[in-house]
Amino acid sequence: MKLSLQPQWLDGMLGKGAGGLVIALCLLAPNVERQPATGLAALLAILVLLRLLITGRKILNELDSIDWAMAGLLVSAALSTFFGWPSPSGRMQGVAEAAALFTLFYGIRHGGYDQVWLRRFAQAAVIGAMIAAMLGLVAHLVDHRPFTLPGIPGTIRAAVYLGISLLLAIGFAQEQTGYARFVWATAALFLFMMVLFLHSRAVVIGIIFCLWIGFSIRFRTRALGLMMAIFLMILIMPTMMPKEIRATFEAKATELAELILEGKISANDRLRVAGWQIAVAWIKHGDNALLGIGPRNYHMLSTKRGSLALPGQVDEQAWNLSHAHNMFLTRYVEQGILGLIVLLFFLLSLAKRMARDAFAGKIDWKWWGAFGGLVLPVLNGLVGSPWNHEYVWLAVLLFAIYLALRDRARVQPS
Repeated sequence: MKLSLQPQWLDGMLGKGAGGLVIALCLLAPNVERQPATGLAALLAILVLLRLLITGRKILNELDSIDWAMAGLLVSAALSTFFGWPSPSGRMQGVAEAAALFTLFYGIRHGGYDQVWLRRFAQAAVIGAMIAAMLGLVAHLVDHRPFTLPGIPGTIRAAVYLGISLLLAIGFAQEQTGYARFVWATAALFLFMMVLFLHSRAVVIGIIFCLWIGFSIRFRTRALGLMMAIFLMILIMPTMMPKEIRATFEAKATELAELILEGKISANDRLRVAGWQIAVAWIKHGDNALLGIGPRNYHMLSTKRGSLALPGQVDEQAWNLSHAHNMFLTRYVEQGILGLIVLLFFLLSLAKRMARDAFAGKIDWKWWGAFGGLVLPVLNGLVGSPWNHEYVWLAVLLFAIYLALRDRARVQPS
């Protein structure tokens, strides 16, 4: 082999190694505790950097507005960390997470992977989610543990992760025929049932919204019939749930009905409202408005309770929250106006491209995955978790796959 070809050969080998790590992460992330996945993510970052050094590629020449927004999320996390955190203890976690997400996004979108590799990544994500759901269900039925995913603590985070995987499975089922369509449709049905088992109202509503948008554009006249079938499944599936899960599901459904019909707010919802009040009071207070108080530092607000002008007495538990139960309020508090603007620009830029593809009739598996990765974390984030956790890793992966295939189609039109 000629010396001039060695960098390309080594780049190809590193690319395959990085691709193998991505598949391993897709399979392991929902199934194992954080440490093994974090180690694989660090190794992936090293391989991506080595590929850049070996090939001598100029990163800046490859970036578009979404890439710059992704880099902006890293810069915002770094600035708010170094200028907002009052204590150095544990403060680099937010920067490390943002760096890992940027590396994953850049490594997949600009890694030169063909459609076969990108499809493998997405399929591995669905398979990993299904394995985790099966293991969680077995643990619940055999050991009577609360139902969730082995590698994702918390029912809400698990529900968002499974919901994104569900929409991706629907995308694969849509484009297949015969036995392959049956397999992917069965996977989607199983994941939908598992999401209902986790009884997250925001995630279920988000899935219904995504299906309504996608079906209305993709299938038009058949959309109403498909949505009626989905609502029928939602009514039937509770009868198939284990007793404890069914009781919780019915309680959550009752809470939602009372909220809509009677305006009655449950204890959990009152805690969310209290979290919003504290975050808004801090914003009105005006401190650290530009850069915030640092990512993963929301709990610091409990030390400022005496200086915040609240509308009344709030739930004492709200001072112990790690986020505001609203991703945009949390982002403003932790990373200031700069962090919020960058996040909004990133999300809106993605939404713009997805809307263009949808109205052009380009609703395929990559669109379903990216659309779920955008909508479910945002809708859940209006009343729940901030823009982090395992499902954001999955969403960023699917954004990168979507944009990589979109870039290839633009360069090489069929």
